[in-house]
Amino acid sequence: MTQKTTTKEKDTIASLIARLDDPQNENRHHAVRALAEHGDRAVKPLVLTLAAAKDADHRWYAAIALRK
Repeated sequence: MTQKTTTKEKDTIASLIARLDDPQNENRHHAVRALAEHGDRAVKPLVLTLAAAKDADHRWYAAIALRK
């Protein structure tokens, strides 16, 4: 059963997705791991991120988060 995503969790997921563009690899890797912990609730925002990504790096990190 999928749990309803709270506003706080939506904000957290959005913040983590924004960190996929961070210039430091360590911060991007942390964001990927944290997004994976949100499970199904992060899928739709990550798919939308993939569709709107302006560069391959952002798409790659979003795809890795989806895979986990």
